[in-house]
Parts: sequence; C-alpha cells; structure tokens
Amino acid sequence: KQMEFAKLAQQIDKSKFLLQQMIEKLELLKKSRFIEMFGIVSSNSKKYETLPLEEITTVDSSKRIFEKEYVQEGIPFYRTKEIVELSEGKEISTEYFISRDRYKEIKEKYTIPQKGDLLISAVGTIGKIWIVNNDNEFYYKDGNLIRVAKTAEYNPIFLKALLVELIDLYKNKMSVGTAYSALTIVNLKK
Repeated sequence: KQMEFAKLAQQIDKSKFLLQQMIEKLELLKKSRFIEMFGIVSSNSKKYETLPLEEITTVDSSKRIFEKEYVQEGIPFYRTKEIVELSEGKEISTEYFISRDRYKEIKEKYTIPQKGDLLISAVGTIGKIWIVNNDNEFYYKDGNLIRVAKTAEYNPIFLKALLVELIDLYKNKMSVGTAYSALTIVNLKK
C-alpha cells in the first residue's frame, strides 16, 4: 500500500509540474498577444491615444471600516489577502464580516463594488487585480485596495492586462531608493 500511494503521489506531482509549465506558457502567450495587438506599453509603440484613467472611469476606495465593526456573520469583508486569493482563482482562506445594517448604510450613501469592477491591491502586495465576477454582496478594506469602476468605455479583462503592465512599470520606478512603496489613487488616476 505504501508503494501504491508513493506511485500515485509521484504521478500527481508530475501532473502538477506539467500543468504549471502549461500555465506559464499560456501566460507568456497572453503577454505576447497583448504586445502584438497593442504594442509595448511603456513606449506606446503603436502610438495609441492615451488619456488618464480618471477621464474614463471612477477610481476610488471604500469607506473606512474599523476592526471593532467586524461581526461573526453578515456581509463578507475583503482585505488585500482575500483580493489576492480571488485574483489567483483561489478560495478565500479567511472570513471577516460586517453587519448587514452597516453594509446597507454604506450602500445608501456611497458606492459598493459591482460586477465588472476591478479591485487592485495597493499596499504590500501591489498590483494584484481581481475583476469582480459575481453579484454577491461584499465590502472591502479602505486604503489597501483601490476600486476601478466598470464602464462601457473599456473591457475589464483588457484593462486588467493593461494595468498589470503599467503597475509593473510603476513598481520598478518606485523600488529605486524607496523603503516603502504603495500604489495611490492619485497615481492610478493618472
């Protein structure tokens, strides 16, 4: 039985390795196709008209939720960790909640995430992007996450690919001589 299990484990590990190689090749294909279609973003090699993101959509964050407002059950509350997990197609490993009443209050006064919005990690793990892919109710942590509202002006999948490239350029510029880096709403709007 030990040998039988060991053989099965080796087959699974080999399959995982092959799948990871395939995923890496598909990511490379996606990036290559993006460059082929839209050029090199940093130099705007295809000479597309450019304009600030704030001219085509809303870029903002949430209203502050304090730790003392967390409850045992209610509306899911996502922090950077949860958005990173969702952006990687993973299940959420930690559950935080706010009350339905607090959520209702926020929803009536402010904006809540909608299907098609992009949520971007802005502190720590910078530039992980999740496209809100359902109509489930949730709220998110201010400051650490930036919301880019969906509009008819862009396709969220395209904008995500574009922003991944632009945020990587931003991170490279910020890493020179900086002890702490963050992606700010002001910079993302530009």
